Amino acid sequence: MAPESNLGEARIGRAFRFSVTVVALILAIALAAWWASREADVPEPVEEAAIEAPVREAPPVDADVAPPAIPFTDVTAAAGIDFVHENGAYGDKLMPETMGSGLAFFD
Repeated sequence: MAPESNLGEARIGRAFRFSVTVVALILAIALAAWWASREADVPEPVEEAAIEAPVREAPPVDADVAPPAIPFTDVTAAAGIDFVHENGAYGDKLMPETMGSGLAFFD
């Protein structure tokens, strides 16, 4: 005859296996019910509409109208700026050569 502690552990093992089986069975039934009740995902056919590009009319051109003159004043020499940008291009068109030096208005 086995000691009492082994009988208790065997009983707990059987109860655990039984409960795992019951939970797995309930999950399987729930999954089967969900699978059977869901609707088939059949997409509805889409009718394609004919789309035409918009037609843009050219604005009227007045030959007598010229763009206004914008006065610019070169102040680089007065500000002491004598910078000449050299991009360093020597054959390959790499990022620094194509982007230029840049400009910052404020920091």
